[in-house]
Amino acid sequence: MSAPKTNINLLPKNELEKTSLGKFFKWALTFGKYIVIVTQLIVIVAFLFRFKLDQDLDGLNERISQQQQVVSSYQDLEQEVRVLQDRLSALKDITNEQTLLSLSLGSLNQVMPLEVGLTSLTLNKSNFTLEGRSLSEVGLATLVYGLQNQPIFDNIVVRSVSTGGAKDPTLSFALNANIIKKGEKKSL
Repeated sequence: MSAPKTNINLLPKNELEKTSLGKFFKWALTFGKYIVIVTQLIVIVAFLFRFKLDQDLDGLNERISQQQQVVSSYQDLEQEVRVLQDRLSALKDITNEQTLLSLSLGSLNQVMPLEVGLTSLTLNKSNFTLEGRSLSEVGLATLVYGLQNQPIFDNIVVRSVSTGGAKDPTLSFALNANIIKKGEKKSL
Protein backbone atom coordinates (compact mmCIF):
# COMPACT_ATOMS: atom_id res chain seq x y z
CA MET A 1 0.00 0.00 0.00
CA SER A 2 1.10 3.29 -0.65
CA ALA A 3 1.81 5.66 2.02
CA PRO A 4 -0.76 8.26 2.65
CA LYS A 5 0.01 11.64 1.09
CA THR A 6 1.10 14.18 3.50
CA ASN A 7 0.22 17.70 2.77
CA ILE A 8 2.84 20.19 3.85
CA ASN A 9 1.70 23.76 4.00
CA LEU A 10 4.58 26.06 4.78
CA LEU A 11 2.33 29.09 4.78
CA PRO A 12 -0.53 28.15 6.93
CA LYS A 13 -3.63 30.29 6.81
CA ASN A 14 -4.11 32.23 9.87
CA GLU A 15 -6.50 34.70 11.24
CA LEU A 16 -4.67 37.68 9.68
CA GLU A 17 -5.71 36.73 6.13
CA LYS A 18 -9.31 36.94 7.04
CA THR A 19 -9.15 40.50 8.35
CA SER A 20 -9.32 43.66 6.23
CA LEU A 21 -5.70 44.42 7.02
CA GLY A 22 -4.67 40.96 5.88
CA LYS A 23 -6.63 41.27 2.64
CA PHE A 24 -4.95 44.64 2.04
CA PHE A 25 -1.49 43.13 2.61
CA LYS A 26 -2.29 40.27 0.24
CA TRP A 27 -3.49 42.72 -2.41
CA ALA A 28 -0.43 44.97 -1.87
CA LEU A 29 1.96 42.02 -2.24
CA THR A 30 0.24 40.84 -5.42
CA PHE A 31 0.17 44.36 -6.86
CA GLY A 32 3.76 44.89 -5.71
CA LYS A 33 4.87 41.88 -7.78
CA TYR A 34 3.35 43.46 -10.86
CA ILE A 35 5.01 46.78 -10.09
CA VAL A 36 8.39 45.06 -9.73
CA ILE A 37 7.87 43.20 -13.04
CA VAL A 38 6.83 46.39 -14.87
CA THR A 39 9.78 48.27 -13.34
CA GLN A 40 12.16 45.54 -14.46
CA LEU A 41 10.71 45.70 -17.99
CA ILE A 42 11.20 49.48 -18.02
CA VAL A 43 14.81 49.07 -16.86
CA ILE A 44 15.47 46.43 -19.56
CA VAL A 45 13.93 48.66 -22.26
CA ALA A 46 15.97 51.64 -21.03
CA PHE A 47 19.12 49.51 -21.05
CA LEU A 48 18.45 48.35 -24.62
CA PHE A 49 17.57 51.92 -25.66
CA ARG A 50 20.91 53.06 -24.26
CA PHE A 51 22.65 50.69 -26.68
CA LYS A 52 20.73 52.26 -29.55
CA LEU A 53 21.66 55.77 -28.32
CA ASP A 54 25.32 54.74 -28.01
CA GLN A 55 25.21 53.43 -31.56
CA ASP A 56 23.62 56.69 -32.77
CA LEU A 57 26.25 58.69 -30.86
CA ASP A 58 29.06 56.70 -32.48
CA GLY A 59 27.51 57.33 -35.90
CA LEU A 60 27.24 61.05 -35.20
CA ASN A 61 30.83 61.22 -33.95
CA GLU A 62 31.98 59.47 -37.12
CA ARG A 63 30.02 61.91 -39.29
CA ILE A 64 31.45 64.86 -37.34
CA SER A 65 34.95 63.48 -37.85
CA GLN A 66 34.33 63.16 -41.59
CA GLN A 67 32.93 66.69 -41.75
CA GLN A 68 35.94 68.03 -39.84
CA GLN A 69 38.22 66.40 -42.39
CA VAL A 70 36.25 68.02 -45.20
CA VAL A 71 36.42 71.42 -43.50
CA SER A 72 40.14 71.07 -42.83
CA SER A 73 40.68 70.12 -46.48
CA TYR A 74 39.19 73.49 -47.45
CA GLN A 75 41.49 75.39 -45.09
CA ASP A 76 44.12 76.03 -47.77
CA LEU A 77 41.43 77.19 -50.19
CA GLU A 78 40.03 79.53 -47.56
CA GLN A 79 43.51 80.94 -46.96
CA GLU A 80 43.93 81.58 -50.69
CA VAL A 81 40.51 83.25 -50.88
CA ARG A 82 41.39 85.54 -47.98
CA VAL A 83 44.69 86.49 -49.64
CA LEU A 84 42.83 87.21 -52.89
CA GLN A 85 40.27 89.32 -51.03
CA ASP A 86 43.08 91.33 -49.45
CA ARG A 87 44.69 91.81 -52.86
CA LEU A 88 41.38 92.86 -54.40
CA SER A 89 40.83 95.36 -51.60
CA ALA A 90 44.31 96.82 -52.14
CA LEU A 91 43.71 96.92 -55.90
CA LYS A 92 40.40 98.71 -55.35
CA ASP A 93 42.11 101.30 -53.15
CA ILE A 94 44.81 101.85 -55.78
CA THR A 95 42.22 102.14 -58.54
CA ASN A 96 40.20 104.66 -56.53
CA GLU A 97 43.35 106.67 -55.83
CA GLN A 98 44.34 106.61 -59.51
CA THR A 99 40.85 107.70 -60.50
CA LEU A 100 41.04 110.59 -58.04
CA LEU A 101 44.47 111.63 -59.34
CA SER A 102 43.25 111.34 -62.93
CA LEU A 103 40.24 113.53 -62.14
CA SER A 104 42.53 116.02 -60.43
CA LEU A 105 44.83 116.25 -63.45
CA GLY A 106 41.84 116.58 -65.79
CA SER A 107 40.35 119.38 -63.70
CA LEU A 108 43.73 121.12 -63.48
CA ASN A 109 44.10 120.88 -67.26
CA GLN A 110 40.65 122.45 -67.75
CA VAL A 111 41.48 125.59 -65.78
CA MET A 112 45.11 126.04 -66.88
CA PRO A 113 45.40 129.24 -68.98
CA LEU A 114 47.64 129.20 -72.05
CA GLU A 115 49.92 131.89 -70.62
CA VAL A 116 50.77 129.79 -67.54
CA GLY A 117 53.45 127.11 -67.65
CA LEU A 118 54.28 124.64 -64.89
CA THR A 119 57.81 123.99 -63.72
CA SER A 120 56.85 121.53 -60.98
CA LEU A 121 53.76 119.54 -60.02
CA THR A 122 53.61 117.38 -56.90
CA LEU A 123 50.38 115.41 -56.65
CA ASN A 124 49.20 112.89 -54.08
CA LYS A 125 45.81 111.62 -52.96
CA SER A 126 45.03 114.49 -50.58
CA ASN A 127 46.73 117.60 -52.01
CA PHE A 128 48.95 119.03 -54.70
CA THR A 129 51.63 121.70 -55.07
CA LEU A 130 52.14 123.73 -58.26
CA GLU A 131 55.15 125.79 -59.17
CA GLY A 132 55.23 127.64 -62.44
CA ARG A 133 55.51 130.83 -64.45
CA SER A 134 52.84 133.13 -65.78
CA LEU A 135 53.28 135.74 -68.49
CA SER A 136 50.91 138.09 -66.64
CA GLU A 137 49.05 138.65 -63.40
CA VAL A 138 45.80 137.95 -65.24
CA GLY A 139 46.99 134.45 -66.14
CA LEU A 140 47.82 133.67 -62.50
CA ALA A 141 44.50 135.15 -61.31
CA THR A 142 42.64 133.10 -63.93
CA LEU A 143 44.37 129.94 -62.71
CA VAL A 144 43.54 130.61 -59.04
CA TYR A 145 39.92 131.53 -59.88
CA GLY A 146 39.53 128.41 -62.02
CA LEU A 147 40.92 126.19 -59.23
CA GLN A 148 38.50 127.76 -56.73
CA ASN A 149 35.55 127.01 -58.99
CA GLN A 150 36.46 123.35 -59.46
CA PRO A 151 34.47 121.13 -57.05
CA ILE A 152 37.41 118.76 -56.60
CA PHE A 153 39.83 121.40 -55.20
CA ASP A 154 39.69 123.16 -51.84
CA ASN A 155 41.86 125.46 -49.70
CA ILE A 156 43.82 126.99 -52.57
CA VAL A 157 46.73 128.92 -51.06
CA VAL A 158 49.22 130.96 -53.10
CA ARG A 159 52.49 130.50 -51.21
CA SER A 160 54.70 132.82 -53.20
CA VAL A 161 54.69 135.17 -56.19
CA SER A 162 57.85 136.80 -57.53
CA THR A 163 59.00 138.50 -60.69
CA GLY A 164 62.31 138.21 -62.48
CA GLY A 165 62.63 141.99 -62.75
CA ALA A 166 63.01 144.07 -65.91
CA LYS A 167 64.93 141.45 -67.87
CA ASP A 168 62.42 138.62 -67.04
CA PRO A 169 58.85 139.98 -66.83
CA THR A 170 57.27 136.58 -66.03
CA LEU A 171 55.76 135.87 -62.62
CA SER A 172 57.07 132.84 -60.74
CA PHE A 173 54.52 131.37 -58.35
CA ALA A 174 53.90 128.46 -56.01
CA LEU A 175 50.52 127.35 -54.74
CA ASN A 176 48.99 124.51 -52.74
CA ALA A 177 45.49 123.04 -52.83
CA ASN A 178 43.67 120.15 -51.21
CA ILE A 179 41.94 117.47 -53.25
CA ILE A 180 38.40 116.64 -52.14
CA LYS A 181 37.53 112.96 -52.23
CA LYS A 182 34.19 111.74 -53.51
CA GLY A 183 31.52 112.23 -50.85
CA GLU A 184 33.39 114.99 -49.00
CA LYS A 185 32.18 118.57 -49.08
CA LYS A 186 34.14 121.66 -49.96
CA SER A 187 34.90 123.94 -47.02
CA LEU A 188 33.53 127.46 -47.15
